[in-house]
Amino acid sequence: LAVPQLAVHPRDFQDALVAALNDLAVADETVTMFEYCVTRLVWSYLLDAADPSRRSRVGSGSLQAVRPLVTTLLATLAVAGGGDKDTTGRAFSDALRRLYGDAATPDTPRRHSWQQTLDEGWAALDALDPKAKQALVEAMVVSVLHDGTVTPSEAELRRAACGLMHVPLPALLA
Repeated sequence: LAVPQLAVHPRDFQDALVAALNDLAVADETVTMFEYCVTRLVWSYLLDAADPSRRSRVGSGSLQAVRPLVTTLLATLAVAGGGDKDTTGRAFSDALRRLYGDAATPDTPRRHSWQQTLDEGWAALDALDPKAKQALVEAMVVSVLHDGTVTPSEAELRRAACGLMHVPLPALLA
């Protein structure tokens, strides 16, 4: 994508573009991982272009404060792997264990879809302390590499999450 070229257009053009991308993503009443990730990355890039200091703020948030959100992110990433229920469950549990030392999940179920939950939480994940961000990215890598393959959906969500948290996308080396 030529996303940097979009930043030179007026704000009303950018807003219309993001709205059109969102409309296209939901036109068939479902949002694929690719559609979700592209729309969020374009939206984030345009916000960063309008306020460059936004992408270089150092956060101080803790992983404990965002555990339900992290749980949703890691569960979504595990499901994106496309494996059977057992494989998905192990990828998810291993990632949670890597991050928190246990695989406990919140007692209360999400009230929203994974997309809504993540949309409401990207700012909190971006506000994490740098070491917490690093640990979260490492847990995401554990989930992605669990079955030895990387699906397009896993790669897309990992890339989007890193972009939305303003951290480098790590190479996947097994």
